[in-house]
Amino acid sequence: MYEMNEKSGILLKSDALLKPATLSVSSGFGLRGEFRAILRNSDESIVSDSGWNSNLIVDNAGWLLDQWYAWYTWMAIGSSATAPATNNTSIGALLPLGVISGGTNPLPYTDYPRPPVAPNYERYSVKKYRFDAGKGTGTVNEFTLGSNNLGTDIFCRHVLPAPIPKAADQSLDVYYRIYWYPDLIPRTGTVMIKGVSYDWETSFFDLTGYNYSCFAHYDHNSTFASNFRVYDGAKATPTGGTPSGNTANTATKSYVNDGAWYRTNRFTAALDNCNTASNTIKVITVSTYTYHDMQIQVLDSATGLNGFPKNNTEEMTIDWKITWGRYVP
Repeated sequence: MYEMNEKSGILLKSDALLKPATLSVSSGFGLRGEFRAILRNSDESIVSDSGWNSNLIVDNAGWLLDQWYAWYTWMAIGSSATAPATNNTSIGALLPLGVISGGTNPLPYTDYPRPPVAPNYERYSVKKYRFDAGKGTGTVNEFTLGSNNLGTDIFCRHVLPAPIPKAADQSLDVYYRIYWYPDLIPRTGTVMIKGVSYDWETSFFDLTGYNYSCFAHYDHNSTFASNFRVYDGAKATPTGGTPSGNTANTATKSYVNDGAWYRTNRFTAALDNCNTASNTIKVITVSTYTYHDMQIQVLDSATGLNGFPKNNTEEMTIDWKITWGRYVP
C-alpha cells in the first residue's frame, strides 16, 4: 500500500491573531497502470494479443504528473528486454518511427469504479495508441509513455513477457489503462485558532461524476487553476454531492514544489475573499474542474458544531499538500 501522511498548513492572520495556527492534513492518491498490445495484419485480423500487463510507474512520473496531460502525450515502443527499474527515464532502445502522440479513448468518457469501500475505491480510464504499418517495425519488447517524441522523460516503462515481432505491413494497437485510487481513510487532528481548539478531518467528495479527469486532470497542478471554496455547513460524502451551507470563494494560488511525489499549492484569501454570510468556515475545498474534490472539515472541539471565524478583517492562507504513490493491490 501507499503511505499518505504528508503535512500541510493553514494560517489565519489578523490583528487578533498574531501567531499562526498550524493544521497538519493529508490528501493522497495511489496510481497503477497496465499495458495491452494487439498485433494486427493488414486486413485487421489479430495475430497476437498480450492481454493486460501491469507496468512500472517510474520515479520520473511524479514530476510529469504536475504537467497536466503531458505525461501521456507520447507512446514509444522499443526492442530492449532489460528489466524496468524505478530510476528509468527513457525507453531502452527505440525502434524506427516507434513514437506516436495523442492516442484515442476507445471507451466512453465515464467512470469505471469499484464499490466505494475504503481504501480500495478505484477508477480507471483507457487510452489507445496505434502504430500503423511501417512504424516501429522490428522486435517489440518494451513500451513507455512520456512527454516527448524521443522516448525520454517517461512516466512508466513495461517490458513484455514475450517479444512481439512486428512486420512492416502490420499494425500494433497499444492500450494504456491508468488506475486512480483516492485515499478514503480520513485523517484527523486538532488545531488552535484564536485560542479555541478545533477538530479537523480531511476527506474526498464528489467521486462519482464524469471522470475522464483520472487520466488527464490532477488536482493541485502547479500550472492549472484550481477551484477554492469554503462553506459554513456540513461536509460532503466521498461518493457524491457538495458541502452544504453558505459558500464563498476566490483565493490567489501560488505554487510550491516539494519533491517528485509531492505537490503543495498555497491558497491566499484576502480580506474580502472567502467570507460566508455567517462569517464562519466549517469546510474548505479545492479541486480542478470539480473532479476528485478534496475537503477539510474544521469544527470546534467543545461541541463539534461551530466552524472557525473569518471576516473582512482577516486574511487566510492555506498550504495544501497532495501526494502520489505507487499503488500495490
